[in-house]
Amino acid sequence: MYQLLSKGKTVYCVVRARNDFEAYGRVVDKLKEIKDPSQDLPLNQLIVYCGDLQQENLGLAPEVYQQLAADISEIYNSTGNINFMASLKDSLDVNLLGLNHVMKFAQMGHLKKVNHISTLSVLGHDHYVIEDLELAPISYVKSKVLAEQYLRGYRDKRNGVSIQRLGRIAGNDRNYAVPDNDLFWRLLVSIHQLGCCPQEFLEFETDLTPVNVVVEALLKNADSRNDNHIINYFSESLVTFGRCVELLEEVSSKKIEMVPYEQWMDAAENDQEWNQIKVLIPLFRENVFYEPEENSVVTENSPDKNYQSRITIKNSISDEVIKCFLKNVLSRY
Repeated sequence: MYQLLSKGKTVYCVVRARNDFEAYGRVVDKLKEIKDPSQDLPLNQLIVYCGDLQQENLGLAPEVYQQLAADISEIYNSTGNINFMASLKDSLDVNLLGLNHVMKFAQMGHLKKVNHISTLSVLGHDHYVIEDLELAPISYVKSKVLAEQYLRGYRDKRNGVSIQRLGRIAGNDRNYAVPDNDLFWRLLVSIHQLGCCPQEFLEFETDLTPVNVVVEALLKNADSRNDNHIINYFSESLVTFGRCVELLEEVSSKKIEMVPYEQWMDAAENDQEWNQIKVLIPLFRENVFYEPEENSVVTENSPDKNYQSRITIKNSISDEVIKCFLKNVLSRY
């Protein structure tokens, strides 16, 4: 769990780890992994604390909590349980209870600007948040919807609370690092392992916006406003799943067979060898990866109507970058 807190040029980070030394090492290693190779990181301005957002006082010693509350001016809450198979309780423990602790900290000492990182998964077809939790397909989405509803309560109390809704994010296009447990890359690895792909997937488009591009846009827009607002980040870095499979065949020199969806699920579920998607097949069988119905949200009644804006990230992603991502993720298995 990562929580970024800032005071001027000094950046504080709260991370869940066993000790502060381990926490600092994990953050520094991750920064080195994803940074621009030509960039010198001012690590002397990074201070890392071992904490836990699920606990009171962020899991920090009382004196440290009080000192940070007095020093910090801005919060980036990027913590989240993104496990699609997590129970609702486990999702809420981080995505809602953790946020409650963040907002309590944000009022301590002096008001702190809060940038809460949310997801486009909470949206209906009209781009307003799902209000009926029964229409949210999985616990992760339900917990993120409830977190946003909780933040609405601050609109009449204070300014400076933003919700930044991001789409799915690819790796870093500067060094081609990709997230270890990302569903999209796990799905492609499993297709490579099984040697087959559902025909129904081929026309689907997915957002492969590089994480560094998203972060640059988010920081720019977060810095420019101090009101209560919501920004939906849509992207033009779209690519069809079929094109990704073609590139997968190219980088692996392995032919992928196109099969019906049911046949693919049976192959993944009954595979005697370990494959990346086997444990998730129940989610595919229950068809939880869907978008809400057209009439799931009435735009005119949305509490977010006057707070929401849209930003389109125009960065496109090339075949060569996707191939580098694929080479990276395949090299791990």
